[in-house]
Amino acid sequence: MSLIFKKIKKRLIGSILKVNKIVSFVGNDLVVGVSGGVDSWVLWKVMEEYYKKNEISAKIYPVHVGISGDIKTKLALENVINIEVDKGIRFPIDCYQCSRIRREYIFKFCKEKGIKYILFAHHADDFAERFLWNMFYYKKLESLPICRSYFKGMFFIVRPLHFVNKKDIEKYARIMGYEDIEHKCSVKNSVSNIVSKISKEIGLNIIDVVGNINYIIEKYKIYGENNEK
Repeated sequence: MSLIFKKIKKRLIGSILKVNKIVSFVGNDLVVGVSGGVDSWVLWKVMEEYYKKNEISAKIYPVHVGISGDIKTKLALENVINIEVDKGIRFPIDCYQCSRIRREYIFKFCKEKGIKYILFAHHADDFAERFLWNMFYYKKLESLPICRSYFKGMFFIVRPLHFVNKKDIEKYARIMGYEDIEHKCSVKNSVSNIVSKISKEIGLNIIDVVGNINYIIEKYKIYGENNEK
């Protein structure tokens, strides 16, 4: 493999282990939320390889929750567990409602399997974007939580790729041949890429902008509310 690949792989593993110091999830059975995008694909495969290399016998379950009304409610990826929401939902729905519904079904799966840790593939750009999004749209100075517990510690949602940039994940995915087959939500797309747009407007490199925003998030610990829901 190329030197670039090795460097990115080191960053991916480094981010996972850094987050593991915050919440010790490595070594346990895990659910990885798989959307069909390259971010979740990379997280899933890197975690699988890490477990295999370190002879960790715990299981990793890649789970996709499809909401009826999506163009692609099921992912045609080998070994992905597809769960389809059976509620009658009127579209479009906002991001928070969509997240709550998908969490509900993932929690149900985890409860059946006795799994405590759920991994989502949000990366540094997502944390920066959510910070700006919350500030502009919801008048809140907070980003995504790196880890958040639910139901008095019954479940933990963890975001192990917090310290990795989107561009590195995309480069890694291209090298590995991972294809983005995620259904692109029109609601999400209307407010996404806000960091990229701002970077272009003020003439700064997006990596620098993401880095600066995440420096503020980490320094002042504004990772989002910690209340369980």
